Amino acid sequence: VGGIGVFEIAEEAIRVHEFAAEFPGRSSGVFDGILFPGDDAAQLGGKFTFDSGDTRAFLSWLAPDWRDAFQKHWTGSRGRLQVESGIVDWTKGSFALSKVNYRFEGVPGRAGLSSTWGPDASFTVNIDAGALDVDSLVPNGWSVFRDGGLPGIVASLVQQVPEPSVRRRFVLRGQSLLLNGVTANEA
Repeated sequence: VGGIGVFEIAEEAIRVHEFAAEFPGRSSGVFDGILFPGDDAAQLGGKFTFDSGDTRAFLSWLAPDWRDAFQKHWTGSRGRLQVESGIVDWTKGSFALSKVNYRFEGVPGRAGLSSTWGPDASFTVNIDAGALDVDSLVPNGWSVFRDGGLPGIVASLVQQVPEPSVRRRFVLRGQSLLLNGVTANEA
């Protein structure tokens, strides 16, 4: 991982101009925003873009505990992901990615992620995909019975959130889904 950018340091904040970083999976990102330092009121906020030629490798690096599951099931396309725009907001009690406009394998979509901690801790992922072609990622098919099928895999990923008391929500919307050679379209 490497990066470069321009930082303006003022008394109350650090302005970040086009901080660019490279990551595994032929991936790179750019962040432009502001950091307010402080013990109780620290905050990072701004806009970002991201591009990955191998999303499978990037996610295996980002979440090494899930690497085996990715390698076992995700044997097809490596997944080209282009985040054209998004907003990040990180405070002492929360983390959010919002208004994330992306293209996955050339298909546009929109997503968001939010996490809060403390007494009312929660973890929410919302993905609105135009079309989801699972067959391109899992070319040997996905058994409805093996590992609980697609719902079982999604449930196991959501369960990776460490605290059992954390409210979890995963919402996936799409206009079409291609799975095991069958296309389901939005009604």
